[in-house]
Amino acid sequence: MGDNVIDLAIYLVCTISGAYLGSRLTGHREKLLWLDKLLTASILFMISGMGIRMGANDEVMSRLGDIAFYSVAITLVTMIFSVAGSYFVRKALGFDDKGLLHGKAIKVSQQYEDTTCEEVAKEEKMLPVMTIYVVIDVMVSGGIGYFATKYLSVDADRLGNYMGTAVFLGICLMLFVVGVTMGLDGSLGRQIRMMGLRIVIFPIVSIVASLVGSALCYLFMPVSLLEALAIGGGMAWPSLTSVMIFQHGLIFASAISYLHNLLRQIFSFIFIPLVARKVGYIETFSMPAAASMDVCIAAVEKSTRTDIAVMSFVSGAIISLVVPILLEFLLSV
Repeated sequence: MGDNVIDLAIYLVCTISGAYLGSRLTGHREKLLWLDKLLTASILFMISGMGIRMGANDEVMSRLGDIAFYSVAITLVTMIFSVAGSYFVRKALGFDDKGLLHGKAIKVSQQYEDTTCEEVAKEEKMLPVMTIYVVIDVMVSGGIGYFATKYLSVDADRLGNYMGTAVFLGICLMLFVVGVTMGLDGSLGRQIRMMGLRIVIFPIVSIVASLVGSALCYLFMPVSLLEALAIGGGMAWPSLTSVMIFQHGLIFASAISYLHNLLRQIFSFIFIPLVARKVGYIETFSMPAAASMDVCIAAVEKSTRTDIAVMSFVSGAIISLVVPILLEFLLSV
């Protein structure tokens, strides 16, 4: 748990330092258009690392049939429940489908719309292409990980550690770039002040909705209720969740947890553009849960606006703080 707290602190430092640098470069925005390409490259780099790690994991690959079925099922259910929960709460709090508060707050956020509408329109054309890239990346990198460990005698644990480090560095790079983008837009401090305590409600909804969905999946999964809750309570944090569950001797549940939480990140990449267009902007960061502050934040920003990415980061940070405590409680009952 200590290492996870350190990782979270590093992520916060990367984002805040990027935002500070960006705020100092607001007059040079047109010279920093290459940051978008760097953001895309960091996404594909991280997806490759996760895919290789999944392909190299013996426990996942040996029981892939059963594990895949239950993992896909609980992933889809928890994501649907999270989107539905956020949808109803968003409506109750007075947000429209673009994540804007009715009335005075719309004028504040409208500044972001005026300055980024052309960028968003351009990015929307790129979203289907990005989705294809992600799917191909996962398949190819997963195959590489499996081939390397099965036929090239590469040590799976060592490869997994290397890929874990690579993904971590990719996340740090991506968060720094996203932070710079936030700083350039000048939305970080304004959005947090504008939202106030409302910004805390959505991560809570995501957690509760995921747990309710996990409890429903317990009805057809060969695990106990607490195991099902622990699996879904990982909130798209595969490494932490699978290790904590494994440490309690729940090997099968650990394998499902690893793949489920990994799939929640991957599926979020695929469905975020669709949810942004058809459901609402706020719902986009309810799907990836904890990953909304790191792995999936760029996809949220590309599909919505920079101020929504700010909400996504804060939501993911809150969830990441809660997950270790929640899992420890569920596994110790």
